[in-house]
Amino acid sequence: MLCLMTNSKEQEFRRPRIHTRLFRYAQWQTLRVLGRKRVQSNVLSFKMNLDVQTPGISRTLFINRVREIDHTSLLMRDIRPGMHCLDLGSNIGYYSLLMASLVGPYG
Repeated sequence: MLCLMTNSKEQEFRRPRIHTRLFRYAQWQTLRVLGRKRVQSNVLSFKMNLDVQTPGISRTLFINRVREIDHTSLLMRDIRPGMHCLDLGSNIGYYSLLMASLVGPYG
């Protein structure tokens, strides 16, 4: 478990328990078999449309609801409202959404 301070609130990141991850993995596989292309999922404090047909970051976000806890915690610790951030090669935008939420409307 990792605790960090952000915007005067303490947030806690931990991977879901194994039975929760197994259940979400079964859901993911069911969606794939049924031919769903996309699914909307809660990731951190925002909703993301995830591609069901390709493995990788979408599957990880669907199952764990967070990606790379160490990188996520570093960004949440170091990025402050009003800062300017650039995410090159942003893939599906996980870090872009995270940074946008941290810098606020004036960042």
